Amino acid sequence: MESANVIAHLFPVGIDASSKPTWDAICHSHNRLRYIAPQKAEARPEQSSRESTASVEEAPDPDSFPKIQLTFDNKPKAGPEFVIGRDSNSCDIVLPNLPNISRRHCLLTFDGQRRLILQDTSAYGTSVAYDGQGGQKRRTLVTHDHRGKEIFHHFTWILSGADVPDHAKPIQIAIADIKFQIKISKHETHPDQYIKNVDRFLQREDELPIGGLGLQSITSTAEQSEAFTPRLQLQVPIYIDQATLGTGYSSVVRRVWNVSTGFSYASKQIINMGESEWRREVEILRRVSQLSNV
Repeated sequence: MESANVIAHLFPVGIDASSKPTWDAICHSHNRLRYIAPQKAEARPEQSSRESTASVEEAPDPDSFPKIQLTFDNKPKAGPEFVIGRDSNSCDIVLPNLPNISRRHCLLTFDGQRRLILQDTSAYGTSVAYDGQGGQKRRTLVTHDHRGKEIFHHFTWILSGADVPDHAKPIQIAIADIKFQIKISKHETHPDQYIKNVDRFLQREDELPIGGLGLQSITSTAEQSEAFTPRLQLQVPIYIDQATLGTGYSSVVRRVWNVSTGFSYASKQIINMGESEWRREVEILRRVSQLSNV
């Protein structure tokens, strides 16, 4: 029976030589309070050969891997988020001191719809793949207001509570050479208790509110359309293909899902069309949608 206290587990993608940085991260001494030992015989990367890589990637067995377990009772150090990065003083999940990893690289938290999300806070970038789709790297962008004050534009990935992430197996998070697979608890047995746990997690009275941490409001981003969230538009959106809705001589229409907002759209891909025809098609779409970003 799944515990309402468990949020998610992070474990290595495989046991080939390239997975060693991930194993080192999970077994890092600063992560010992969240560490879960393998339930089956452990096979470390040093013991595996390149020839074994393909079979491991095809059928990874999480029970033979060590894990980092995120729970509600083992609370973050500060604020309503688990911070991931190199800084052992401020991070809840400490990563090895490797190139292209920030001191505070990214964080895991919940949005206003109680969906688990990952938000990049780094200068180097993070990527998330859903069943092999997506995987484009996004990093935090910095602009300045009219007074010269820095404005940080963080990219967000939804990891649960939506059609794509709830059916994607696996979901993989890449931070430089570290590649986690994340398994998120479903909480179908005690959903009411899980909801209460999420709400308490987001409303910790001993910490600053999200606005005081310099992060943009995740709730408003999730609940509004892209047309009314200019901060999100600064970041190039990532879409996941869901289904083909129709095909024709000059186009293919697909249903796609935005990883940051959770909204689905009909995406029309133009094929077999000359430039003049293509420009006419764009003008028609602009008139229909009344948007200038078509």
